[in-house]
Amino acid sequence: MEAITVPAYHAALRSLLEPNHPELWRWFAESLQPSADDVAHAALGILKTSYRLDGDVHAALAGLATVLAGRIGLDCDVVLYQALVDRPVSAGARNAQVVVLGDTAHLVFAGDMLALLDVAEQEAVLAHELAHVWLQRTDGGAMRVLDQLVHRIDAESDESVLAETARRLRLHTEVFADRVAVEAITLDGMTEADAETTLVRALVKVHTGLQNVDAAAYLRQARQILESNVTVSEGWTHPELHVRIACITARRSASIDEVMHQLIDGADDLDRLDLLAQHRLQVLSARVLAGAVPKARVIVDTPDDDIDVHLAHLDSLDFDGATPLDDSELLEGSASVRHLAAALILDIAMLLRRADADLDDLNLFTAEAHRIGVADQFDALLARTQPSRKRNRSSQSTGASS
Repeated sequence: MEAITVPAYHAALRSLLEPNHPELWRWFAESLQPSADDVAHAALGILKTSYRLDGDVHAALAGLATVLAGRIGLDCDVVLYQALVDRPVSAGARNAQVVVLGDTAHLVFAGDMLALLDVAEQEAVLAHELAHVWLQRTDGGAMRVLDQLVHRIDAESDESVLAETARRLRLHTEVFADRVAVEAITLDGMTEADAETTLVRALVKVHTGLQNVDAAAYLRQARQILESNVTVSEGWTHPELHVRIACITARRSASIDEVMHQLIDGADDLDRLDLLAQHRLQVLSARVLAGAVPKARVIVDTPDDDIDVHLAHLDSLDFDGATPLDDSELLEGSASVRHLAAALILDIAMLLRRADADLDDLNLFTAEAHRIGVADQFDALLARTQPSRKRNRSSQSTGASS
């Protein structure tokens, strides 16, 4: 089995949060060190609400969990349970949850999941859940700190960017666990294709409650969905099933990162930002200014004081060392991002316009907007600045307002 690596989304988010908020990160890391009494109390709670799957009757399943844990690289004990229920089983109650307490991973099945799955499918589900344990324990528990930090600040805030960050973190975690599950069960003599089919079959059974599932048929269905309507996942705790299947089948493809980004994150959009996208747009904005501000500086009689005051309001954008955007770089960007770039350029242009700059000088900014691929947005914004009663000489001579 290839060495497991931390998901790219998690690594990027950690790189953004830990260096910029070291005290907050340290506080969460320290708070996730429970006392022996806390561990014992939590373990007792699981015993009170579950049936422990040990003894001869469940020896095969427990042994399988131990083998998979070693295969994945876990150095902890794994104990299995079936949740006690006093109500009819529903699709939402059919799941598995893992709780890590000290050096023991407690894996609790709920509903009729185990009864629905054959041995190979049970193995796939076990491997998926143990992948969650690996992620929590790797690198000294850094990913567990990340998870707790993001979800805690989301719970205590009404900022949409934090909610979107927490949501994407959950979705990327589930896709990661699916990938590890396929790799782990491939070692049991299955081909990679068979392992993928086994996990697909298990997922469809869990979602539907059906005892017999045709994995190949659902693979065709998932492809049909994506071919007809490629949209970003709206899942809250897990990606939609067809999205998970697409990520599973793209696992061996060189475009897996692109597929995951397209289906889980989507294009950067001001109306749908997580912390990473927010940071990317800050960098992008700095690059837009890196292309526009020097043009303003070289114009004769440039109102440098006005420019400096304006830029002071954008002090979060470090554009001094930024590289201007490439030609047509934003041509395929989302509408909101292209609008943002055009507005940033127009803001600089308007400073010169108020200083009665020459029309040829103002055309430098029109050319810059066209160069990076936001011509339509810039022209539309510029047109709105024209006097409503009569177009001035700029709109007549340059065509920049059309």
